[in-house]
Amino acid sequence: MMRKYSFLVWLSLLSALILQANCSSESKEDDPTPSEDPNPIEREVGVWPMSGTSDPDELASTYGPRILSGNYDFHRGFDVRAPTGTPVHAILAGTVVRVEEGVAGTSLERFGKFIVIAHPGVTGAAQRQTVYLHLDSFGVSEGDQVAMGEEIGKSGKSGVGINTEHLHFEYHIGVNDGKQSRLNTRSPMRILPYAKQEYTLTVAKSDQTLTVQITEDDASTDLVAFKFVPKGFSEKVIDFETRTGIDPANEDTNPFGGVTITPGTFVPSSESYELQFELSGAWETLSELSLELKDVQDSTQTFTFNF
Repeated sequence: MMRKYSFLVWLSLLSALILQANCSSESKEDDPTPSEDPNPIEREVGVWPMSGTSDPDELASTYGPRILSGNYDFHRGFDVRAPTGTPVHAILAGTVVRVEEGVAGTSLERFGKFIVIAHPGVTGAAQRQTVYLHLDSFGVSEGDQVAMGEEIGKSGKSGVGINTEHLHFEYHIGVNDGKQSRLNTRSPMRILPYAKQEYTLTVAKSDQTLTVQITEDDASTDLVAFKFVPKGFSEKVIDFETRTGIDPANEDTNPFGGVTITPGTFVPSSESYELQFELSGAWETLSELSLELKDVQDSTQTFTFNF
């Protein structure tokens, strides 16, 4: 027999948006060791790259799990659909460290025309950078100093296999020289303005499957880590940023470690973003589940479900 519980959680801080297009954005040119987020508490908030202001862009794909062409895909940034030639703006002030076009046949071929901007650290002075892919044209050169919100280029659909007009952008920590590594990516929501909304949590238990569904408002998709603590059983941790609980050899492996992640369909018109976690096991005797959620501001909330 399956028992189900659900409730709403209301908060109020800051928020953002999410996306869906056809962009896979990993470069294999190096693998620098990622550092901690430069300022986990006192965030430096920038602007949205298409609006150039605090007004959120309409996202097409989010950071983390998504469905791409019918398959599970781990996405390392945000996508914003925009007609070719739409101005792209620097999210934060910084120095342009890379202006380049990925060459077909290399690990950067899907990047197309791209720009990397290094940003000064805040508390902790950690290295960090933002990356802007699939551009149609450049508006800056390497070595240029740019202000927050300054136009740096025009959006497009450059890159091998890219057939939709959109901007893919990423936030990296632990590096500021323009080099790319999948392990350095963090949710761009960490540096974007947003107004936090509600989560809806639903938990269901059967003898062999423990299912947790989390729904976030489309303008407030800020969750990055999930700790499942079934009373009397081993805990499970999934962290999209540190990749804890995700296959280190292939982020697109799903299921992994006894957990299946199913992201809901997300398009620019979506009003919510859904993630479903299915934990396999022998749950007949499970009487309590604690669920800890962590957002991009490193705030955590714990919820308890009794069966």
